[in-house]
Amino acid sequence: MICDTFKNLAYSTWNKIDDSRRVAFQLKEETLTDINLLELKLQHPTEIITCDFTKHDEGRNGADWEWWFTNNREWKGFRVQAKVIDIHLDKFKHLHYQNPTSIPQSEKLIIQAECDKYYPLTPIYCFYLSTDKMDESAMYHPLKTYGCSLMNAYDVRTLRAGKICHVSELQEYLMPWHELVCHGSNETLLERVKYVAGSFFKNPKKLKSEFDGTLSSPPDYIRHLQRAIGDNVHFDYVPQSLAGVMIVTSEDI
Repeated sequence: MICDTFKNLAYSTWNKIDDSRRVAFQLKEETLTDINLLELKLQHPTEIITCDFTKHDEGRNGADWEWWFTNNREWKGFRVQAKVIDIHLDKFKHLHYQNPTSIPQSEKLIIQAECDKYYPLTPIYCFYLSTDKMDESAMYHPLKTYGCSLMNAYDVRTLRAGKICHVSELQEYLMPWHELVCHGSNETLLERVKYVAGSFFKNPKKLKSEFDGTLSSPPDYIRHLQRAIGDNVHFDYVPQSLAGVMIVTSEDI
């Protein structure tokens, strides 16, 4: 099940970062993203499509991913920025990064997610971490399941003014990423994804929005990737700012 795979990858990510601490070797978010997406694809070859656009996007560092969930009738998309904990400081020190000539990275993530009125996305952060600075008694899940955690981009925006980025200050905002996909017998995977998006990753300024971000079809480049065979992917279909895409198809209706 995808649920179990997400849990196992969170444990694995936590352990890899623990190993990196022991030898003082800082892992990069790109490395961990590649490893996790590779494992997802290997474990679920018929359900998960991933495509890396490093050939297309020379400025991959800081680039976003898109995650799409579908039952082939409805679609729900996320714009995702990955961050890895600094093993020396227990901070996500680039969380509030801002290029001197541009807007803050978190603001860019939100704008990119919301800019297309036909294909709006939910902006989220994916954090890779291990730490002894979190209060385990305050966590709802085993500590290592937070090895891959999600956070609402709008909360990151709110915390930006105070430059809050230490894991102990962020823990109340974190959700283990398996929570996005682990559904009960009375709901489907897509229903679970939609529920989590609407409950935990909503825009606080649009609390009463009638639209939950569910689409009847995705952008053309997602359809193209879904239908592509092997390496038969034309990168001209893909927005310049993307590092890659993951498409999760579930027929558990």
